[in-house]
Amino acid sequence: MITTSKSVAANANHAAVDLADKALRKAGETLDTLNDGVDDLREELPSALARAATEADAMARRGIARAREAGDAARQKALQASESTVSYIQEQPVKSVLIAAATGAAIAALVGWAARSRNSRG
Repeated sequence: MITTSKSVAANANHAAVDLADKALRKAGETLDTLNDGVDDLREELPSALARAATEADAMARRGIARAREAGDAARQKALQASESTVSYIQEQPVKSVLIAAATGAAIAALVGWAARSRNSRG
């Protein structure tokens, strides 16, 4: 019976050692896999960052170009409006003066009303 107990204990010890060896091998394999993944990331990261920087630069350039185009279009429309106004004044000088006088009078009335309204509140 003592021999059997020693045999069971030895078998259990042997099984435990085998299990520990398997766990260590598996842990080593997992660590190797993780190291390979980290190495791959280290290799890919610089090119990924370079691609992202290139794309951001291209987007910024497109945005600047669109802003420039919008500014040019606004400038062109302002020039056309100015030319149209000058042309109208040249064709209708009396009417233009009357419109300007009426507009000035309306603005003066609004400013006077706003000033009186402010004085009466405070």
